[in-house]
Amino acid sequence: MPVLNVGLACEYQTSETVPVFESDGVTYTDEFYSYIQDALDLIEFANSTDFENSSWARLRRDMGHPEPFGLDMIGIGNEQWEKNNNQWFERYEAFEKEIHKLYPEMKLVGTTGPGVQDSDYNKSWNWIRENMAENPNFVSVVDEHYYREPDWFYNNINFYDSYPRDVKVFAGEYASRRRNLPNDPEANTWEAALSEASYLTMVERNADVVYMASYAPLFARLGYTQWSPDMIWFDDAESYGSPTYYVQKMYSTNMGDYTLKSELNQLSPVPWVYQNTSFDTESGDIIIKIANSSGSEMNVPVNVDDEFDLARTAQVMQIAETDLNAVNSIADPMNVSPEGSTIDNIENSFETALPAYSFTVIRINTGSDQPEIPETIENAKYENNTVSFTLNGKANSTVNVYAAEYTALLLLR
Repeated sequence: MPVLNVGLACEYQTSETVPVFESDGVTYTDEFYSYIQDALDLIEFANSTDFENSSWARLRRDMGHPEPFGLDMIGIGNEQWEKNNNQWFERYEAFEKEIHKLYPEMKLVGTTGPGVQDSDYNKSWNWIRENMAENPNFVSVVDEHYYREPDWFYNNINFYDSYPRDVKVFAGEYASRRRNLPNDPEANTWEAALSEASYLTMVERNADVVYMASYAPLFARLGYTQWSPDMIWFDDAESYGSPTYYVQKMYSTNMGDYTLKSELNQLSPVPWVYQNTSFDTESGDIIIKIANSSGSEMNVPVNVDDEFDLARTAQVMQIAETDLNAVNSIADPMNVSPEGSTIDNIENSFETALPAYSFTVIRINTGSDQPEIPETIENAKYENNTVSFTLNGKANSTVNVYAAEYTALLLLR
């Protein structure tokens, strides 16, 4: 997805802007409109098949790609917010008007700035919803960014549960960190990755509103970066994934097609266990993602409803590390990484273990005929197939998971 400049420099660094209007307050300045024209040209280059009349279509063809790219989504601005009369709102409104005049089907990604839960964030959301009330095509997805300490991710484990469902969200940049120093690969600790794994159970559970999610930044060269943490580090010869990389991989390779309604009841005043469960229609797998953020091992009895015909096996991927400051490195790239195992001959009731400070993915294969997923699942009801399991240990928790009633299509692919 391309993200386009709207004539604003980085608002952290400078107040430099390109004027939006001429002195009449109506006519776009030539310089500002050139940014809009860039967006229109990009869409034409990516999608047009009119080789006779479009120089951009011919250019793409001559570059060896006559087929259209099928671009259907564009980001308008990056971490922009209304500040010091910079006319961010008017800039977005101009881009939306001109793009949708020619390409009404193009999905636009807006932004609420560099933070959440502050006045600029709330002001941006109010502006978005006011415009959506008049123009449902105003924005398709809203980009939110947050770099926070691990405690924030745990304290906001219900962050999207109460979000209105009228506008989709793109968690476009997020990372857990204790510090932000240049050239600091040791900021990518297991503590940070485990808090992200716990938080993502909630993001996945709310996939009906969180349309996309993206950890950031992705790559960093050792000794040559101004930002930490980063997902993948490299030098001139080698590279390695951080603990966060393996958490992200465990999520991306274990996606379901819909989430199963789940309940987690914990008697401890401080929650320790975080989970989400989904169903993969292609494989027939129940996929349980569960994080144990406590320093105690927990034994987990798993009880699967008899309506599910189990295939007698389950695959397990698990990261367990008692040192929350553990990191990966060029010298030890797999220090914090998942290990796989198989549970054989399982019945509909079996037991597994959650080590201290661990993140686990359990894929329970079923042979059951599952309900067909409708094109839209918002009002779908699934009336059979209950999965429940009880956690015994420090958290003294109970989790019930149902393949019933509403949840959401998982769109985080």
